[in-house]
Amino acid sequence: MDFDKFLHGMIQQAHYRKTFERTNYRRAATDRKRMNMLTMNIGPFALSSSILLLLAAGLAAASIGHLVGRRQHAGIVNTLFDMLFAGVIVARIAFVAVWFDTYRSAPWSMLDIRDGGFMLWAGAVAALLVAIWRGWRQPVLRKPLILGLMGGILVWGALF
Repeated sequence: MDFDKFLHGMIQQAHYRKTFERTNYRRAATDRKRMNMLTMNIGPFALSSSILLLLAAGLAAASIGHLVGRRQHAGIVNTLFDMLFAGVIVARIAFVAVWFDTYRSAPWSMLDIRDGGFMLWAGAVAALLVAIWRGWRQPVLRKPLILGLMGGILVWGALF
């Protein structure tokens, strides 16, 4: 009788374990599907949806700026790259300044951008200041730059 109870208990435990493993496997597969919705693999690169959104907005801004400024031969692509560079640098510096206490013990970790630490608004203000400065210094860029940036912002807002 004791052996029958023991055997019955072992069978129940095995059944519960299989059910639990099956449930966890399904849950893990669902989590992987959700994660894949936020990233896109292009060859060996896994790009997040926010990076793809930024690329689409930048491409739209460059295309619209090129179309508007082609008569005056005013290309805004260099200005857009300068805006991106200044925005990323200032956004990282602002993030490190806010969280400086955590970076104090390991100063080299300030350069490690894999933690995703960027202050969006500080970077946007820096990029806008670069655009204003370039538009003020080169009047021929004003119209293509304004319309290109408006188009990029509209694409970003529509896809976001």
